[in-house]
Amino acid sequence: MDESFSPVIFLYGMALVLTVSKACTLFIWRALPKPRPPLRQTMIEA
Repeated sequence: MDESFSPVIFLYGMALVLTVSKACTLFIWRALPKPRPPLRQTMIEA
């Protein structure tokens, strides 16, 4: 039972970690440019 149960938990854990890390990255990426977006202003001006 342990041999069949362990890999399932491992796969679920990996999927959960990937989803959480992706969500955190998206939240950080979205929160950073809002206060001061110098890259976007430069692209619009150019």
